[in-house]
Amino acid sequence: MRILVVGGGGSGVGKTTLICRLIEVLPGWAAIKVSPVHGAVAGGGALDHGLVGPYRIDAIERGGSASDTARLRAAGADPVLWIRSRPSRLGDALSEALSRLAGAPGVIIEGNSAARHLEAISVVLVARWGRRDVKPSAAALARRADWVVLNRPAPKAAPRPALRVPRRRKSGPFVVDAARPTDPGTVAFLDAIRAWARR
Repeated sequence: MRILVVGGGGSGVGKTTLICRLIEVLPGWAAIKVSPVHGAVAGGGALDHGLVGPYRIDAIERGGSASDTARLRAAGADPVLWIRSRPSRLGDALSEALSRLAGAPGVIIEGNSAARHLEAISVVLVARWGRRDVKPSAAALARRADWVVLNRPAPKAAPRPALRVPRRRKSGPFVVDAARPTDPGTVAFLDAIRAWARR
């Protein structure tokens, strides 16, 4: 099974929109959303994300809310799993989730922290064009990035983000408008991913 981890340089960079585009061109692929839980614990259960215990994996059904996981399902990912996990147990949660997806040709995992626990993967790093602040987890992910995508939703020029990317990238960086499926940068990026998935 092919595993593609998509992480980002902060909130609002367009990861989910880009993943929905990827799902549309990778039929039959599954998706996993990773949400690390860092909250306090009381009486053996977490106080945030409804987490009781070290981790929780939920299958997302069709319809419902406008959440990221519902958007992934609506784009065609089947199944979609949502992992909420304490950082110390994320490796276990990912192993269990991936075992549930054994029949899928591939899986797209949204979340920077997933890459630290998986070896044979490819990585896409999404950053906002012109954004200067980058999360530390995204900077660490940049060292493993095979593709870098700079999302520029507005057609104006802006300085590149302060993100150092390695030379081992397969191609790019791609400058895209992920909200527009006909954007030339988006089309070029999706073509590169399709070619990688066919190998």
